[in-house]
Amino acid sequence: MLSDFELRRAAPSVFAEAPAPTVSKQYTYIATFPIVEQLRGMGLAPVAAREGRKRAPDGRQYALHEIRFSPVDRPAWENKTRELGQLTPQVLLRNSHEIGRAHV
Repeated sequence: MLSDFELRRAAPSVFAEAPAPTVSKQYTYIATFPIVEQLRGMGLAPVAAREGRKRAPDGRQYALHEIRFSPVDRPAWENKTRELGQLTPQVLLRNSHEIGRAHV
């Protein structure tokens, strides 16, 4: 499980507080970190994170980022996943705070 410190080191753009200044007013900004907190509250923890590379240093805070979540308490999930044949579900969250995206 990744701590907030490890998450920030792997993908700083997860913590962006606003969209890139180049987006139009029609762009809807959706903050990533509150979603991370909600998923943690549901028993899912971030286990891996990465972000796209940006050439411009000021663009990194808006880069495409990806976080993979897995259940924290496996026994609690086992009853919910029996029909999956002992597979553990994961959630993949991808977000970007700009119009142009880089590949992760």
